[in-house]
Amino acid sequence: MYMCEAELAALAALVERNEGIDPALGALRTAALLLKNAAADKSKGVLRADNKALRSKILGLDGGAAALHALGFRADVEDPEQATTFSLAASSSTAALAEAVGEAVARVVALKDAIVAVGDSNAPQAAQDALRLAATYVTNLASDAANERKRRIGGVAGEEAAGEPSPSEAVTSVPRFATLPLVDALCAGGAPPGGADMQPKLAKARDGQAVVLLCWQSASKRWSRVGQMPIPSTSFAWAQTLPDGSEPALSIDVDLGDGKLLELRAGVGGGDNEYLAAKRFIDANWESLNNNHLEEIARKVRAAVGPVLATVEALRDAMEAQN
Repeated sequence: MYMCEAELAALAALVERNEGIDPALGALRTAALLLKNAAADKSKGVLRADNKALRSKILGLDGGAAALHALGFRADVEDPEQATTFSLAASSSTAALAEAVGEAVARVVALKDAIVAVGDSNAPQAAQDALRLAATYVTNLASDAANERKRRIGGVAGEEAAGEPSPSEAVTSVPRFATLPLVDALCAGGAPPGGADMQPKLAKARDGQAVVLLCWQSASKRWSRVGQMPIPSTSFAWAQTLPDGSEPALSIDVDLGDGKLLELRAGVGGGDNEYLAAKRFIDANWESLNNNHLEEIARKVRAAVGPVLATVEALRDAMEAQN
């Protein structure tokens, strides 16, 4: 059973708008039970809005009434917030929809258990944020992904996988600094062999006093400056920060297929993660993207950030060894 866009949007909003995962998880469980009961007994398809359990589990949440409506329970007045009853519309898919919501609940529970097991005591809020984003994603797993337009970070949307650049690789063996090309020479040379998106490369600053880290942006066909490390320092100065200035960031050029370049910034200071970066990008480009793209974008961010961070560490080790 695949959920339609309206149903998915309502369930995703329920997860996103409420603090913590437990209230939304409880609402999803209750919704699955209500649908299951209504499928077995039509008399249970009418819900009273003043029912304490219904109000505490679903209607009391931000987006709860909209979620009920999307799942087929229609309010007796135009404004769901003013309703006295919700009645299940006649539908032959009630049981299947209950099963789909139940599957989403099971996935959310599995993700919650996994994150709790990790025991992220150093950043509990980051773990909770990641869980909320993951919960939003799994509510969309029931949708037909084949009908979604393809999106690709670091290139033109809709390209077949065979035509995508190969994955970038970290610079793990740093040559003598004197042998590195100048920044201008590297940029003039065009794409790296294989054209790997976000491929990191090292070059010398024009004055020779620093080693510069650049990445190949396949969407814009250019080299972008990531940061630099003065010689003989081991302190890396990042060129970009997150929009709020809270931590250094990696900038990734994005083309959604219309030829218009967009920027995605992913924090690299420890307070951000690929899912938060992906969600910010989706929210900023909601006309073209939705939460179905969360996992794909997060995966691309992870693939871009990993080699860059590894290259910075290799550069730091080389700086200590060569000075």
